Amino acid sequence: PLALTAWQSVFLPALAGDSVYVPGAGGSVLRVSKETGEAVQRIDPFPSLDGSRFVAGGLAVAPDGGVIYNVLGLNASDPTLAPTAAWLVRISAAGEASHAEYAALTPGAPAGTYAGAAVADVG
Repeated sequence: PLALTAWQSVFLPALAGDSVYVPGAGGSVLRVSKETGEAVQRIDPFPSLDGSRFVAGGLAVAPDGGVIYNVLGLNASDPTLAPTAAWLVRISAAGEASHAEYAALTPGAPAGTYAGAAVADVG
């Protein structure tokens, strides 16, 4: 069993059109054929797969067929520490991914807390 019990990634795929979108490694998402169950495409909003990034929470389908989700960066040497970054990701209905750091979306917002300690400069 893993010693890490303070946080667990949630696995919640989403259905959009003829595809099922499934959380993947490094903050990526797999587009799976609803008909065959085969992976059709890995959509990665980042330049490379990084094992310290995780899809956090469920995937949501927008009215236009796009998929929206959160990615959380954790410290690779000690994932129980405060997150290193956090992003909001959007995959267009055409399959193009973009992302924005939450810190850029919420400038001037008060610092969050993590286990009772202030979280500064996350994401």
